[in-house]
Amino acid sequence: MAKCFIIGAAGKVGPRLTSQLSAKQHAVSALHRKPDQAATLQAAGAQPVSGDIQQLTVDPLAQKMAGHEVVVFTTGAGRAGIALTNAIDGDGLDLRGGRTGGCATLYSSLGVSGCRSR
Repeated sequence: MAKCFIIGAAGKVGPRLTSQLSAKQHAVSALHRKPDQAATLQAAGAQPVSGDIQQLTVDPLAQKMAGHEVVVFTTGAGRAGIALTNAIDGDGLDLRGGRTGGCATLYSSLGVSGCRSR
């Protein structure tokens, strides 16, 4: 079975995905921001991994993802406003502009971690 790393695992999609993957015997590591989210993720079958996608830089994120075959980005702003949405999903995609953010950091970390983009 696959080793899966879920970014944004404590949101609306992450816990459901974690449960489904764990039920099929996949090994799941779940990135979460808040310490109180770890127990819920562990109960769903994941190995909790503490970290904030908005704060992590490429190398630390790559270290957390190393050894995983699948990376799933489920992070969203959860109706927190356009600024946070852009920081995670929108502006983070502007790799040419040198901006960092959720998606940009993830994409840049893939090669460093040994994971491949498909």
